[in-house]
Amino acid sequence: MSKDSLYIIYAGPFRFPDGDAAAARVLNNARAMRMAGHRVEFLSYGGRHESEASSTRQSEFDGFEYSITHDIDRSRDPIQRRIVNFLVQGYRAYALLKTKSVPDVVILYNPALVMVVRMLFFARSRRIRLVADLTECYHSSEFPGGKWMPFAWMNELNIRWALRTISSKIVISSFLDHFYKSSVNLIVPPLVDINDEKWTRKSEVIPAFEGINCIYAGTPSGKDQVLFILDALKRAIGQGASVRLIFLGEGLDQLRLSVQSADFAMCRDFVVFPGKVPQYDVPAWYNTADFSLLFREHNRKNDAGFPTKFVESMAAGVPVIGNLTSDLGNYLVHDYNGFIVNEIDSKVLADLFVHLSKLNKSQLSNMKKAAKQTAVQYFDFRNHQERLNNFLSTTR
Repeated sequence: MSKDSLYIIYAGPFRFPDGDAAAARVLNNARAMRMAGHRVEFLSYGGRHESEASSTRQSEFDGFEYSITHDIDRSRDPIQRRIVNFLVQGYRAYALLKTKSVPDVVILYNPALVMVVRMLFFARSRRIRLVADLTECYHSSEFPGGKWMPFAWMNELNIRWALRTISSKIVISSFLDHFYKSSVNLIVPPLVDINDEKWTRKSEVIPAFEGINCIYAGTPSGKDQVLFILDALKRAIGQGASVRLIFLGEGLDQLRLSVQSADFAMCRDFVVFPGKVPQYDVPAWYNTADFSLLFREHNRKNDAGFPTKFVESMAAGVPVIGNLTSDLGNYLVHDYNGFIVNEIDSKVLADLFVHLSKLNKSQLSNMKKAAKQTAVQYFDFRNHQERLNNFLSTTR
């Protein structure tokens, strides 16, 4: 490494190397940093080793050293221990960090309150630069007991006070950039390796379909709007549209029951439920579709985050149909790399499904090329190397 190279430790609640979207985020950020000449090592709260070994062994993936600290995924622990672990999440990573050579920079990915406080003292005592990588603004409803329990209070204290004390931040959205306007911030959306062969693989599990395939990938929750999509399909089929929906993921029981009801009998041949697939195989399923669907409500959580599904769809060359939350308006262009639907309304979406059925092969091809180009231009990690290097070189 050159004299300007930095030794960086990236720590947080991700499942390295490929267990969740968080792991993909930190991995591709680190790839951009490595291109700039820096050395990055991971302390992953969860995940797996490349081979079965002791829980403390250091492994390597894509040239990056990483250790799994087992701060998360502790569902087998007694309830009392899980509560304590939740409250002090990151203490195993913190203990391991203290045994390592002193890094130049520690990047904390979505750190919890106790970890922030510990690391502030640790960084000052060792003269380490501390950076927060923030992709979430958790809502009280996501914690046990909701807003009436200490878990949610600690979250709000972390968001509104503790994280503000970290003067340098990598943030995933302009919402977070404005929320933490007193710190030095760099907005970095979810990144991908556009050259990864996974973006061109295609699943052959489902039967061929001559019409338009639209895919929803994920687990429905408060952040996703999916129930109205089935109503839109029913309306569109009634108007002669040739559209099939692919619902990929878990938590779709309500949709399955709806499809089996008499009201949606006409839709049964136009809905597919492949179930849950490994994270790495999701792009192959995107490649079975002509469009992906992404609808979310406007609230603090959704506007503070950035949907990884959007980036995955673009990287696979699949245009997106959805509404504008977070910073999607910077990337989704109506009738170019997808369609913007401003209303969460089944009639509006049904009309769009009818329109999609009338697109010719050339129009579809052009939109898919535009989606791919969007990913190359904005989301490939190589195009963020200089920005991340400048940020790391100037922040203190």
